[in-house]
This record gives sequence, C-alpha cells and structure tokens, in this order.
Amino acid sequence: MKQGVYCFLIACLIWLGTTAQAGPIKDFEEAGIIRLAAGASVAAYHNRIGDIVTRYLEQDGWHIDQYIQPEGRSGARFLVATQEAESAVPVYIVAVVGTENAKDVKIDLKTDKIYFAGQTPEEMAANASLNNVSGDKPKVHRGFDEYVQAGPAAILRNSGKVPLLLPELLKNNPQSRIVITGHSLGGAAATLAGARLIDIGVNPEQIEVITFGAPAVGNAAFAEKFEPVLKLTRVVVAGDPVVTALQGLVGGYRQFGKEIKLKLPETLDDPHNIAAYMDGILKNLKIELSNRICIEVLWKTMCETVTKILQKRKQKFKRLRPSWIKAKILKKW
Repeated sequence: MKQGVYCFLIACLIWLGTTAQAGPIKDFEEAGIIRLAAGASVAAYHNRIGDIVTRYLEQDGWHIDQYIQPEGRSGARFLVATQEAESAVPVYIVAVVGTENAKDVKIDLKTDKIYFAGQTPEEMAANASLNNVSGDKPKVHRGFDEYVQAGPAAILRNSGKVPLLLPELLKNNPQSRIVITGHSLGGAAATLAGARLIDIGVNPEQIEVITFGAPAVGNAAFAEKFEPVLKLTRVVVAGDPVVTALQGLVGGYRQFGKEIKLKLPETLDDPHNIAAYMDGILKNLKIELSNRICIEVLWKTMCETVTKILQKRKQKFKRLRPSWIKAKILKKW
C-alpha cells in the first residue's frame, strides 16, 4: 500500500514537472525542473521503485539510458535522460545514484580532503594525488572525488547502445544544456561533476546542478571558487543530518549554492529518506512565487474565464479591460 502511494506521488511530481516547464513564468519553470530532477534522482536507484519511476519518465517522453560500473568496480552509476523538445535546445538530465551498497559506504567514509584542480581528467587525477597542499587551495572529499572519477568508466546497462560523450556534446553545441542531480552521495557527485565540467572548459551557462539531501563536498576555497560560476540548488529537508555531517564531524567543509528548505512530512520520521524529499517537494515547494506572480496567474486565468463567458453569452463588448481588473486585484491584495 505504501509503495503504491509512493509511486503515485512520484507520478504526480513528474506530471507537475513537465506541465510546469511549459508555463511562461520563469519561477514555474524552475519549480518544474526541480520536480523533474527529484523524479530522476529516484529513478537512478537500482531497485523496484527506481524501475517504476523510470517507466513513468519513459511514458512521459523521456529516453532513459542507465550507466553502471563494470563488474567488481565501485564508482558512480547514473542515468541520462533526454527528450525531443519542442525547441531546438537539447537538454540532458544526468541523475547519479546515492549510497546503496557497502562499497558506497566505504566511499562515504573517505573524508580526508584532496586537491581539486586541472583542465583534463589526467591533470585532475594527478593533482588529487599531491600531498601537503595548503588549505587555501580548493580541496574536496576524497571518496566523493574517487566516485566521480570512476564515472567515465561506467558502461551502458544495454550494451547494444552507444554511450553519450556529454562533455564533447556540450562543447560542440553551445545551445545544449545539462541538469546534473542526485540524492545524498549522488548529490555530492553531481556537484563535483558540475565543477569538473566547468574546469575542463564547458560553459557554466550550460550547467545546472540540483541536489537533494547532499553533504558538503569541499572546503571554503572550493566553495569560493565555484559559487560564482556553478548554478547549484540544494534542496534540504529540515533536520536532515547528512547535510551538516561533515562540517560537524570532520570540519573544514562548507556548503554553498541556493538552499531550498522543506518541512519534514508528519507521516515520516527520517528526514534523509528520499521519500521525505519527494513528499516535501510535492506539498511544500514554492520557488520564490511572490504575491505579484500569484496575482499575474490569477489575473490571466480570470480574464480568460470572463472572456469565454462573455463570448458564450454573445455580449457586445469589443474587448475586456484587463488592466482595470488587475489594478483592482492589486489594490485589494
């Protein structure tokens, strides 16, 4: 029963996400992308719920490719979702799976920091192995970085398909866009992946990172370097201990980016469970919808409705005066 309700919530999120993106107001578009990212983050998990959500996404027109690590190897597993958009701008959604096995737990526990720099994967790997790098240089969580470094080694679950080379696709098509997302460890990996793409030369305007319950990934120098250039939105359920764990237990870590805080649903007791994020987004997420924006929506809807009524009754009004109606509503709001 609970699983059925959970799947229903996810279906609502996906539907709301796609319908919101079609709206003219930028804030609605942002809310839609966040809802869609949440659904993709669930689909990234290799379990029954993940499979169900994948099917919902596919039914909604998304093409899903699952990437897994070769047998015996640990590292990032993720999905890539693409959709034939009405516009000519290709959009790629990359959702990285969070902690789901013992190997992932070992990665989480590698909490020492390594130097984060380089313009190629080879340079990044070499810099990560350096010792005695001063604390004023960008440093990141060793385990999270190793997790992301293993990403290029991932293979398609369906071996009959050709893997996408996203960095090259983004560079070759400056109009294309990528949204990288994930829950928990997946969110940490998404943040580092976004930073890596910027360092290897992808235009930051093409990249957006949305995380759910993600821990901090680097020190203050890392945050100061990427906060101005990486569009990062962190969705956090109140009381989620993972979000602040490294700052409190290890020290020297710092979060950055725009934070959206959700309330823990009364029906759940674990604020880190992705179900809490799904429920919270569906019920409580309001992306900067100011009173003015709400009025714009109400005004437009009311004008359209009144116009239809007048037309139906064949009233001889040449045109409705929406500016007068809007002024009256704003005065009373």
